[in-house]
Amino acid sequence: MQSRSKSQSARVTKSRGTQSFGGIVLLAIGVGLGFVASLAYQGIESGESDRLGAGIMTLFTPTNKRPTNPDDSANEAEAASPERATFDFYTVLPEIEQLLPTQQGIETQATPSAKGTPEKPPAQDKEPSSQSHYMLQAGSFREAGAADHLRAQLTLAGYRPIKQQVTIQGQGQFYRVRIGPFIDMAQMEAANRRLTAMGIKTLRLKVSRR
Repeated sequence: MQSRSKSQSARVTKSRGTQSFGGIVLLAIGVGLGFVASLAYQGIESGESDRLGAGIMTLFTPTNKRPTNPDDSANEAEAASPERATFDFYTVLPEIEQLLPTQQGIETQATPSAKGTPEKPPAQDKEPSSQSHYMLQAGSFREAGAADHLRAQLTLAGYRPIKQQVTIQGQGQFYRVRIGPFIDMAQMEAANRRLTAMGIKTLRLKVSRR
């Protein structure tokens, strides 16, 4: 009986020792995991890339809120936004317009035409080859309809009028009706006299390319 009792006591002691060792191991593992978790949490809160846990924060951060390199953002902005050109009045080739005085011009003798035969309008060049040409501005209106009416009148008279929509700072939008281009002042003056006979007052312009 004593031998059996000693055997059972030894087994109980050994079992208790194994349980105590296992508890110590589990406690050590728990303390280690807690330490690692503490370091990871501090790394997440600090936001420093070299700290433990910083990568986890990046994974759960929305793409649009992640920090980006300023140089990369600037390059993307330049690539996304197309180049924009600024024009003061209208988008044509860079030109300088000079208003000619009313009395300035080349006096030409017009041959009298027969009664009942309308005078043929001077020829207009589609694309003047020289660096400067001449234009006649027959009117400038705030309403597009008024500009279209004058344009139709000039078309019936044999001209090829041009309607331009322009924006003048502080005054708003205007619709210009112009005739031309003319390669020289003689052609412009001939057209100007005919328009004056029709009751249309014009502005005489010299347009030079920059």
